[in-house]
Amino acid sequence: MASGTGNESTNGSSIPKEAERPPIEPIRLPTAEEIRGQDIWNNCAVRSVVSGVMGGGLGLFMGLFLGALDNPIMQEEMTGKQQFIYQAKQMGRRSWSSCKAFAVMGLVFSAAECVVEKARAKHDMTNTVVAGCATGGTLSAKEDESETKHLEGLEGAETRLRLFQIDLLDYGSIVSAVNGCAGVFHVASPNIVHQKQLLDPAIKGTINVLTAAKEAGVSRVVVTSSLMAITTSSNLPDDIVEAEDCWTDIEDCKKKGLWYPVSKTLAEKAAWDFSKEKGLDVVVVNPGMVLGPVIPPRLNASMLLFCNLFQECTEVPEDLYMGYVHFKDVALAHILLYENKSATGRHLCVESLSNYSDFVAKIAELYPEYKVPRLLKNTQPGSSPSTLGSKKLMDLGIQFIPVEQIIKDAVEKDESETKHLEALEGAETRLRLFQIDLLDYGSIVSAINGCAGVFHVASPNILHQVPDPQKQLLDPAIKGTINVLTAAKEAGVSRVVVTSSLMAITTSSNLLDDIVEAEDCWTDIEDCKKKGLWYPVSKTLAEKAAWDFSKEKGLDVVVVNPGMVLGPVIPPGLNASMLLFCNLFQECTEVPEDLFIGYVHFKDVALAHILLYENKSATGRHLCVESLSNYSDFVAKIAELYPEYKVPRLLKNTQPGSSPSTLGSKKLLDLGLQFIPVEQIIKDAVEKDESETKHLEALEGAETRLRLFQIDLLDSAPSSPLSMAASESSTSPLPAPSSKSKIPRFLKQLLDPAIKGTINVLTAAKEAGVSRVVVTSSMLAMTTSPNWRDDVVEAEDYWTDIEDCKKKGFWYPISKTLSEKAAWDFSKEKGLDVVVVNPGLVLGPVIPPRINGSMVLFGSLLQGRTEAPEDLFMGFVHFKDVALAHILVYENKSATGRHLCVESLSNYGDFVAKIAKLYPEYKVPRLSKDAWPKLSSAMLGSKKLMDLGLQFIPVEQIIKDAVEKDESETKHLEALEAAETRLRLFQIDLLDYGSILSAVNGCAGVFHLASPCIVDQVQDPEKQLLDPAIKGTTNVLTAAKEAAVSRVVVTSSISAITPSPSWPGDVVKAEGCWTDIEYCKQNGLWYPLSKTLAEKAAMDFAKEKGLDVVVVNPGTVMGPVIPPRLNASMVMLVRLLQGCTETYENFFMGSVHFKDVALAHILVYENKSASGRHLCVEAISHYGDFVAKVAELYPEYKVPRLPKDTQPGLLRTPLGSKKLMDLGLQFIPMEQIIKEAVESLKSKGFI
Repeated sequence: MASGTGNESTNGSSIPKEAERPPIEPIRLPTAEEIRGQDIWNNCAVRSVVSGVMGGGLGLFMGLFLGALDNPIMQEEMTGKQQFIYQAKQMGRRSWSSCKAFAVMGLVFSAAECVVEKARAKHDMTNTVVAGCATGGTLSAKEDESETKHLEGLEGAETRLRLFQIDLLDYGSIVSAVNGCAGVFHVASPNIVHQKQLLDPAIKGTINVLTAAKEAGVSRVVVTSSLMAITTSSNLPDDIVEAEDCWTDIEDCKKKGLWYPVSKTLAEKAAWDFSKEKGLDVVVVNPGMVLGPVIPPRLNASMLLFCNLFQECTEVPEDLYMGYVHFKDVALAHILLYENKSATGRHLCVESLSNYSDFVAKIAELYPEYKVPRLLKNTQPGSSPSTLGSKKLMDLGIQFIPVEQIIKDAVEKDESETKHLEALEGAETRLRLFQIDLLDYGSIVSAINGCAGVFHVASPNILHQVPDPQKQLLDPAIKGTINVLTAAKEAGVSRVVVTSSLMAITTSSNLLDDIVEAEDCWTDIEDCKKKGLWYPVSKTLAEKAAWDFSKEKGLDVVVVNPGMVLGPVIPPGLNASMLLFCNLFQECTEVPEDLFIGYVHFKDVALAHILLYENKSATGRHLCVESLSNYSDFVAKIAELYPEYKVPRLLKNTQPGSSPSTLGSKKLLDLGLQFIPVEQIIKDAVEKDESETKHLEALEGAETRLRLFQIDLLDSAPSSPLSMAASESSTSPLPAPSSKSKIPRFLKQLLDPAIKGTINVLTAAKEAGVSRVVVTSSMLAMTTSPNWRDDVVEAEDYWTDIEDCKKKGFWYPISKTLSEKAAWDFSKEKGLDVVVVNPGLVLGPVIPPRINGSMVLFGSLLQGRTEAPEDLFMGFVHFKDVALAHILVYENKSATGRHLCVESLSNYGDFVAKIAKLYPEYKVPRLSKDAWPKLSSAMLGSKKLMDLGLQFIPVEQIIKDAVEKDESETKHLEALEAAETRLRLFQIDLLDYGSILSAVNGCAGVFHLASPCIVDQVQDPEKQLLDPAIKGTTNVLTAAKEAAVSRVVVTSSISAITPSPSWPGDVVKAEGCWTDIEYCKQNGLWYPLSKTLAEKAAMDFAKEKGLDVVVVNPGTVMGPVIPPRLNASMVMLVRLLQGCTETYENFFMGSVHFKDVALAHILVYENKSASGRHLCVEAISHYGDFVAKVAELYPEYKVPRLPKDTQPGLLRTPLGSKKLMDLGLQFIPMEQIIKEAVESLKSKGFI
């Protein structure tokens, strides 16, 4: 007991008492409703929406607060009610704007934070930071490109355009855009006609821009004001032409509620006040109603007003109109004012000051198919029309685009990007255009559907650095290629030819130096990425994607890899290759080391595509270059061909690792492609494409009597010199005309040029004071007349039945009939003397590069076509007779009215039967005798022209001239003795090296005789004389050297010896004397200059290249007339016999018979000891001696008496040609030369 008690006591004293603990509450589990609520809140979508709504509420409150602080600019001039309304509207705008912005921020932030939190399974600051970054990135990436896409599509935009997003009321955003600029065009201002909320952006915005410009040290600011700051001036006297010294009446505008004129006026005045106060150089443009092709995605106010007219809007902008102007002219005005520092003050910019009613009437006249309203005549009271309203800008050199063109550009589709395609031969029937976007699969599908094959050539070609390679190059190239191939596969296309590039081959840094790069090489993508060569990357990846698609989907794909593509410029803009080429002529020394492997003519690229499509055995890749070469070789060739340009000299091996080869494109060569040589490629790229005019310039007398102009029948005035980009939008803002009046596009290609073109020509002729106009109509304005009697010969008093033609779809006869009637109406109304020729089916030798409609019909007959043009035939005529008919009706002022021009009225069946009889070897069909039973044959169908003296070439000759080769220029050569066995003719062009080489190949010797000989003044010496003489000689010698010719005899002239005024007067002029080049230049003696420079070029070539060259220098070459045309020497003789007193002081040294000239060439070729120059004249004599002898021999002609010494400083001698005499040449004496020449001229009818 005691013990137990003791232990209890001991334990109680030794162990401390434990502290009291709080009671533990039992855990309460959430109810099912709470769990569901938490799940809902943890849902990211719910949290995002709630945060967005809360953000929107906060934004609404912020907008109300900031809007209440906004004070209007004209506060002191507004009533309390107006101020209240103004602030209420501002609060509403600000609230809605802030609400949207905060709502988006809340939604994006909450969603991002939720997703990150769930992914990390943590709740900390990291989630908040990541969500904030995501929100900022999302908002900054939310850039709508629809407003800027048209700007980025402008030519050169990728390197010369940088876009900034600014707010006119946010000074900071303006500063960032203006910094670093030398000049500023301030064009931004809201254009809202009926709201006064535009005052702040206009006035404060202008001040902000000018302030930023001043701070940035800008030299000049061009402010775009408006005619609205001029025109609304009700207190002006009626007889004053409103111009730059007039200002809009602000008070009057306020009363009428015209707030836009108020905003422009106050903004411009603020600009002038700022300029005066701060010393900033400011100049102002005041454009009128700005129209033109639609380029941005939305219409401006002027274009909206313009569109309303086509919807019968009769509202007259009495106070808002003063004139119209093309946007190109507005742009040009800004440039002119910025560049011309002498330009100061305001500059009204309108095509002319006019009434709105005049403008509307012009629209109604041009587009009668639309219901354009008729307005009262004087819609702008107090405004005086004037063509000199913009005189200040005209004085700076601006030529305004005329009203007709402004209206047409605004109404019609802008075809500047496609016009060159539609101008191709056969385009009207074989070409259909689609507007596609490589990244828009649907647009591609619509273009490919129904195709048997596809050539995929579209891909952006940008060689320089780009800010966004993915967007600008990679996506369009790769995704675009996949889209095209996918559409092709769906459409059941049999084969796709993909245009890749040498850039998918050549940039291969790891290749061995001794390997020729060809189709088995691929560009090193990683190396390109390091160097920033994104175009090669895009082409390589796109081509690889094409091969992968082909393998996976089973689509037949073949690839062309063109090199640097050059040639004549056809589209409106230059491609990257041509830009690189142009830079060379501007001394650019940059070497595209990784971007060059060779060059090729675009014609060969086109032909390669066709060959690969048609040859199903062709597979894989096909390098397409004229030859594999170094860039330095290419540049050296340019420098050689065009020494007048400062083409740089580059190091020899500019493409390390690439081996030159002429067989680089062996796969295409094996398919039959013969590449255009490098010389021709370069020449075609440099020189003007004269393929359409060359036949005209080759006509006899063209060098002195022909002047060519490039015109458009629908262009009645010169266009603006400013080039602008084409609209990407194919959607017209105008309503469609009524179905009754709507004209198909292909008809407008006939009717507009025929009718409007005729009116344009006649209007221009009337303005120019032309005495008479000969209009070429057609028999088709007479012949399609089904209601005429069968026994009547159709002639000039009959007209084609237009309604019958419409039913049959004969639109060409309609076009000719309506255009001729329009000509007669114009003649009657305006008093212009007009006469008409109505040719039939026009045939003859083919002279132009393309055949006309008549010759196409004729050609189809020879191929067995049996269709009879029942309503489209009346007779045939030789083109020479058509030309002569025009001359006759012009020169005979008694000739009036219409003139049918056919060899005879006949049935088409008779015409076809004659062809079949003459050419039984062709499959000419047999047609019914009366292919057109209503036409009676009559030999006097063209009696009016016959009465004027026209003798028509008969039908047999017409047909023969059309079928057979025109040998008029060579017939005399083929008639020479033994020509059939010893003569072979080649057609060459002295400036076409390839044509010369084909003629020279295989020759042992060459006589180079060809060179233009024009003694009279010429319009273009470089083109007409110097180039053919000098470059032609070099081309011939180069070809001769390549062909290993043993000796070349160059035909120079005495004109390379004389004129030489500094030659000693006591020394005989012979081979040691050279023409004075500077004297020739100063006196315009271009023929002697051309012969001298050509001969010197020949001597230099011989010395440098080691070619054996010897020269003959003939005098005035005469003798019997053998060719169909007279040479310059014989023309000189004819003029003399007609009494010409010219002394030819600088062009005569002696005469020579052409037989002696020919013999001289043979002698100097066969005698290898002959070297240098060889004067070739019967004797050195004066022209006076020659004239005296002609007068003595032919006293019946009016040969003038000239002074004895017509060539000052020229010593006479019978031994001038001693070198040729020593070779055995005995010259025909002068008397015999003259007799043979004159008698031949008489017998041939030249005198």
